[in-house]
Amino acid sequence: MKVERNILVFKKKGDSSLVKEINIDHLDIPKIKKLFKLLPDDPKFYRPYRIEKEQYETIVQYVPELKVYPWNKFHLTIEAVTV
Repeated sequence: MKVERNILVFKKKGDSSLVKEINIDHLDIPKIKKLFKLLPDDPKFYRPYRIEKEQYETIVQYVPELKVYPWNKFHLTIEAVTV
Protein backbone atom coordinates (compact mmCIF):
# COMPACT_ATOMS: atom_id res chain seq x y z
CA MET A 1 0.00 0.00 0.00
CA LYS A 2 1.36 3.41 -1.00
CA VAL A 3 0.31 6.77 0.45
CA GLU A 4 0.00 9.78 -1.83
CA ARG A 5 -0.66 13.31 -0.72
CA ASN A 6 -2.79 15.46 -2.96
CA ILE A 7 -4.38 18.86 -3.12
CA LEU A 8 -8.03 18.56 -4.06
CA VAL A 9 -9.65 21.50 -5.81
CA PHE A 10 -13.43 21.87 -5.56
CA LYS A 11 -15.84 24.36 -7.08
CA LYS A 12 -16.83 26.98 -4.53
CA LYS A 13 -20.16 27.73 -6.20
CA GLY A 14 -22.87 25.43 -7.45
CA ASP A 15 -22.44 21.73 -6.88
CA SER A 16 -18.98 21.89 -5.19
CA SER A 17 -17.73 19.17 -7.52
CA LEU A 18 -14.10 18.11 -7.76
CA VAL A 19 -12.24 20.15 -10.39
CA LYS A 20 -8.67 18.91 -10.07
CA GLU A 21 -6.46 16.59 -8.05
CA ILE A 22 -2.82 17.71 -7.79
CA ASN A 23 -0.21 15.28 -6.51
CA ILE A 24 2.25 16.87 -4.08
CA ASP A 25 4.44 13.91 -3.20
CA HIS A 26 7.44 16.02 -4.19
CA LEU A 27 6.90 18.14 -1.04
CA ASP A 28 8.44 16.69 2.08
CA ILE A 29 6.10 15.95 4.97
CA PRO A 30 7.95 18.08 7.56
CA LYS A 31 7.49 21.13 5.33
CA ILE A 32 3.78 20.44 4.93
CA LYS A 33 3.33 19.79 8.65
CA LYS A 34 4.74 23.24 9.46
CA LEU A 35 1.87 24.83 7.56
CA PHE A 36 -0.99 23.03 9.28
CA LYS A 37 -2.00 22.52 12.87
CA LEU A 38 -2.24 18.74 12.99
CA LEU A 39 -5.00 17.10 14.94
CA PRO A 40 -3.77 15.09 17.94
CA ASP A 41 -5.09 11.84 16.49
CA ASP A 42 -3.38 12.43 13.12
CA PRO A 43 0.40 12.28 13.68
CA LYS A 44 1.10 10.97 10.16
CA PHE A 45 -0.93 13.65 8.41
CA TYR A 46 -3.59 11.47 6.78
CA ARG A 47 -6.76 13.47 7.39
CA PRO A 48 -7.93 16.23 5.05
CA TYR A 49 -7.02 19.79 5.96
CA ARG A 50 -8.49 22.88 4.39
CA ILE A 51 -5.98 25.21 2.72
CA GLU A 52 -6.50 28.79 3.85
CA LYS A 53 -4.88 31.95 2.50
CA GLU A 54 -1.67 31.67 4.56
CA GLN A 55 -1.06 28.05 3.57
CA TYR A 56 -1.95 28.77 -0.05
CA GLU A 57 0.61 31.56 -0.33
CA THR A 58 3.35 29.17 0.78
CA ILE A 59 2.25 26.03 -1.05
CA VAL A 60 1.81 27.82 -4.38
CA GLN A 61 5.56 28.53 -4.34
CA TYR A 62 6.17 24.76 -4.50
CA VAL A 63 3.14 23.84 -6.63
CA PRO A 64 2.93 26.44 -9.43
CA GLU A 65 -0.01 24.60 -11.00
CA LEU A 66 -2.07 25.79 -8.03
CA LYS A 67 -1.93 29.40 -9.28
CA VAL A 68 -4.78 28.54 -11.63
CA TYR A 69 -6.97 27.77 -8.57
CA PRO A 70 -6.86 30.76 -6.19
CA TRP A 71 -7.89 29.99 -2.61
CA ASN A 72 -10.65 32.63 -2.65
CA LYS A 73 -12.36 31.12 -5.72
CA PHE A 74 -12.02 27.41 -4.95
CA HIS A 75 -12.25 25.13 -1.92
CA LEU A 76 -8.83 23.57 -1.50
CA THR A 77 -7.92 20.67 0.75
CA ILE A 78 -4.79 18.66 1.27
CA GLU A 79 -5.12 15.01 2.15
CA ALA A 80 -3.51 11.60 1.97
CA VAL A 81 -4.93 8.74 -0.04
CA THR A 82 -3.83 5.14 -0.29
CA VAL A 83 -3.33 3.63 -3.71
